[in-house]
Amino acid sequence: MEKKLENIGMPRTWLSYIGSAYGILTHAGFWAGTVPELACITGLAFQFIVHKNLCPSSVTVYDWDRIHWSAMDKIGVYSDHIAMFLYPGMNTGKPLLEDAHNRIRESLNAGTGVLTWAPTPILEFGIITGYNDEQKIYHVIDCTNENPDPLLFENLGRSRIPFLYIQRFLSAIDVDKQKMYQDTLLSALQRWNTPHSNKLYAQGEKAYDNLIASLTHKTYDSFGLTYAVNVYADTKKMIAEFLRTVQKSDVFPKLDDIVTRCKKVSEHFSEMAKALPFVGPDQSHIDETKIPGIIQHAKESQKLETEAMKQIANIIEG
Repeated sequence: MEKKLENIGMPRTWLSYIGSAYGILTHAGFWAGTVPELACITGLAFQFIVHKNLCPSSVTVYDWDRIHWSAMDKIGVYSDHIAMFLYPGMNTGKPLLEDAHNRIRESLNAGTGVLTWAPTPILEFGIITGYNDEQKIYHVIDCTNENPDPLLFENLGRSRIPFLYIQRFLSAIDVDKQKMYQDTLLSALQRWNTPHSNKLYAQGEKAYDNLIASLTHKTYDSFGLTYAVNVYADTKKMIAEFLRTVQKSDVFPKLDDIVTRCKKVSEHFSEMAKALPFVGPDQSHIDETKIPGIIQHAKESQKLETEAMKQIANIIEG
C-alpha cells in the first residue's frame, strides 16, 4: 500500500519545529494564521536558551514532550507524541517502533502529515508526508525545501542522535483570540524569568549573560555561535512582527513602547546575524574583529528586552 500527501511543505524559518508544524497544520486546515503568529502564540519564539560555551544544542535543549504538547494546546490543537531515546539493549524497542509506525500510518491515512525529528541527515525537525509498504519507505521533507531521499522504515529515529520523536495533530477547536494573546504574553514572561533546568544552559534574561561571557572570553563554539544567533535573529524578528499585530487589536492597546523596544532588539540581532553568516556545521572560523560589535549589540538587546519584559509584567499584573 502507498499513501502520499500532496501540496504540503515547510515555510522558510530557522525554527524547524514551527516550520514543520505550520506545514502540517495549514495542510490539515487546523491553522490559518501566519508563521510569526504560530511561533509566538505557541511560545516557541520566546524560547531563548544559550549554552555557556554556545554549544549548537542551545536551541533545542528543552522538554520536547511538555513544551510541544503545550504549544499545540495553546492554539487549540490536540496532539499526541512518542519521544524516546533508542539506547542500545532496549528490550521493548520493537513494539515501540511498531507503535510509532502504526500511528504514522493512521495519521497519513487520515490525510494529516506527521512531525518528526531528523527524517534526513539534517538534525532538525521535518515532516513525514507519506509511506510505501512495498519499498518500506517514508516520504519526507525537511527545512531545505529540496527533494530529500525517502526515509527507510528501519531508520526511523536512527539519526546521528538516535532519538525517536513523532507528533501527530489529531483535532482542533477554536480558542478565543483574547485568551491566546494573554497566554502568549504570560508565556513570554515565564520563559524570560525561569532558569534552565541544566546549569550548562541559561534561559531568558540569563541567556544573554552566557552569550556575552562566551563572546568576551572567546569560549564559544563557532558553529554553535553562528547557528544560535541566526535562529534567534529569526525569533526576535517574529516577536516584533507578532507584537505589532497584537498592538493593532483591541486586546492590549498599550503596547507602543514594548513594540518599539522589541523592534530594536530584532534590529540588533539582525546586525549580529550579518556579522556571523551561517555556512553550516563545518564552520570553524569567526572574524574576531567583529566580536566587540556583536557583544555591544547583545548588551543593548538585553537592556531593551529587560525593559520590555518589565512592561509586559505590568500589563499582566494590572
